[in-house]
Amino acid sequence: MATTLSNQALISYYYNEEQGGGSASSNVATTTLLDAYSLTASKTAQTATFRPGQRVTYNLLVTNNGVGPLYNIVVTDDLGGPSSMTYLNGSMLAFLNGAPVTVTPTVSGNSLTVAVPGPLATGATLVLSYVTVVNPALTATTITNTACVTAMGGSSTGGCEVTSSPCPTATVTAETFAELVIYKQGAPETVSPGDALTYTFFLSNTGNADATNVVMTDALPTGFTPSEITVMTGGVTTTYGPGDYTVDPATNVLTLPSAEGPEITVPSAVNGDPGTATITISGTVSGSVVCEPVTP
Repeated sequence: MATTLSNQALISYYYNEEQGGGSASSNVATTTLLDAYSLTASKTAQTATFRPGQRVTYNLLVTNNGVGPLYNIVVTDDLGGPSSMTYLNGSMLAFLNGAPVTVTPTVSGNSLTVAVPGPLATGATLVLSYVTVVNPALTATTITNTACVTAMGGSSTGGCEVTSSPCPTATVTAETFAELVIYKQGAPETVSPGDALTYTFFLSNTGNADATNVVMTDALPTGFTPSEITVMTGGVTTTYGPGDYTVDPATNVLTLPSAEGPEITVPSAVNGDPGTATITISGTVSGSVVCEPVTP
């Protein structure tokens, strides 16, 4: 670490045949004494938030702020701790004083290690950019990622060891979001005119926030008329009357709920288990049997 050298002078004097006197102080002059071998390191994430399963890109900057060259630079990244994220193979980019260099990172357990032979001259920089993938089952609200840097000062063999202090960190925060998927099922598989037909919609929320004001549209088959619509969430079933949904007479497209209907909410996932809601639309199928006459 560089040392600041501070210096200030003081003068004293007399006048009027030493019957009076005074003094004065100079300004403080500062000089920076560079260490023979020293480095600084900083780390940033390109995104401030994450979702489970999402990619997060990190940039690491290493600067030689000593007076001698650095060799055998080794960066060790803890990838946010156990079960937080994994390194995306083949994503590492490295630049030594602006020029691209080839590196071969290794992963052991939850530790990513990158070695760069150098040399890293005085004032030069090493930049690493790499991608991680957040564990899809992660429930933590933050990930703090730490990288430590070591190097050999003055020689690749027998030099003095130089380390980054403190090891740079970057923290990303879990994004608050809802993520819905919907699956539709009809029963029975075959019907005749006048038969009952039921459509069931299964809604799943894999996000960490409730999905609110959910509106579903469905182009109902020609001739299908809903007679009962229910929504079940959290074990509570709500029945929607005719004014709680609309069916366009021209297209037979159902909108649920209407502006006056009860709001549909799909709860957030809990401990990795999706929140769910079930929509059931029951009705009958109209139609007529067409019989072609048989010519004898």
